[in-house]
Amino acid sequence: MKGDFFKIVIMLIAISLLMALTSCGTKIKIVVSLVGQDFMDSRIRQEVLVERESLIKGSSRAELYLRAVNKMKEGKVTDAEGLTTAFKKDFRVNNVTEDNGTAVVDFSSKNLSGSETVEKMLISQIVNTLIKSFDEIQAVSFTVDGDEAETLMGHVDITRSFSVPIL
Repeated sequence: MKGDFFKIVIMLIAISLLMALTSCGTKIKIVVSLVGQDFMDSRIRQEVLVERESLIKGSSRAELYLRAVNKMKEGKVTDAEGLTTAFKKDFRVNNVTEDNGTAVVDFSSKNLSGSETVEKMLISQIVNTLIKSFDEIQAVSFTVDGDEAETLMGHVDITRSFSVPIL
């Protein structure tokens, strides 16, 4: 009888550990901001940022923030036909943290280049996605390789935080 009790306790511990180590995390609905493919065509009146809902899962808030940003990069959002992203496949976000209501998105400097329009679209997509998806985030700031920077790609001043998209 005593041996059966210990077997049950060990089995419960093993199941709990397995659940903790697998994909049992918080699942939330987010708003992903994408870009209408025809927004640059002056003959077509289209909003620049188009919002679509999506689900992400993560075990911490920082992981959820990073997954939300990377969801734009993937471009795999339901009902996203005719939409695109300024988030190039070779752009890499090192991490996303939050401090007093400001999300800090840290980019790798490797392959981080583009036109002024691409830079503005990227910043706008990230700002809109994070602010609309997480109640605690009121603004977004950017760093490069963990350090403060003047710009991501040489065009837009990122020395301040953003509380609204710039497009």
